[in-house]
Amino acid sequence: MPEAITLHTASALVKTRPKDVVSVAERIAALPFVETRAADWGRIVVVLEGPDARTVVRLLDDINAIDGVLSAALVGDHAASAHQLA
Repeated sequence: MPEAITLHTASALVKTRPKDVVSVAERIAALPFVETRAADWGRIVVVLEGPDARTVVRLLDDINAIDGVLSAALVGDHAASAHQLA
């Protein structure tokens, strides 16, 4: 029987206008299970974590809904089981 997935980690690239990058990055960082890793020239690199893929997709939708976000695209995804995390 396959192990249950317990953690999904994904990365996303968020695009915004350069003048909005700081305020947008701050609003993204305020979301739960989200870290901003870099922000410059209208691009923000974000790490998303959640217990399942649906949570990651919802977080990406929340980011896309932030005023000033031009686009947010998933660029990487990894799922790990409890055994792999131990």
